Amino acid sequence: MSPSLLGAFAIACFLSCATPGVAVGLVISQSLRHSFRASLWGITGLQAVTLLKYGLAGLGLMELLALSPRLFGALRVAGALYLIWVGLRMLLSRGGAQPGMAEGKTEPELEPGAAFWQGVVTQFCNAYGIVFYVSLVPQFLETGKPLWPQIAILLAATIAIDTVVLGIYAGGASTLARCLAREHGARLLNVLSGLAMLGVGLKIAVK
Repeated sequence: MSPSLLGAFAIACFLSCATPGVAVGLVISQSLRHSFRASLWGITGLQAVTLLKYGLAGLGLMELLALSPRLFGALRVAGALYLIWVGLRMLLSRGGAQPGMAEGKTEPELEPGAAFWQGVVTQFCNAYGIVFYVSLVPQFLETGKPLWPQIAILLAATIAIDTVVLGIYAGGASTLARCLAREHGARLLNVLSGLAMLGVGLKIAVK
């Protein structure tokens, strides 16, 4: 893959990752409500599905999924309902100090597995991800050259850029959470994180 083509892809990928969407909403919600560490596990779940989607894109299965609206619609609705349920739980939580709570947080530390699977569900049900892999990625594949090495390069670039961007969002949310916890208390953090998670679920549901 030529450096100019990779550079163009990196710019497109950065603009896509930096635009607030469901992945950004997820890591902000996890960081606000629990901790920066929880959001890192969420990012790991997001990137696990990114790896899967690149593999499916290489096999041509992403186009098949995009052409199966009923199948994708069922997966999308199921994932959206799960995330909306999580958001409602956050909104209805009374907050307050609890054992195992990180400093400046409203809830005990989220289990790594739970944070990871929230990331998996969010990314897997993200309709925009289907569009990205079906329409954008093929534009940067050079014909006449081996497919899988090119996919591996684009995958590495995507994960690196996305992880850095989401980490910045999560770090900012964690800092904001500490400030809000000191000034306004746990209830406000519950509302903000719950609204962020509800937004993720609703955005997936209406796409």
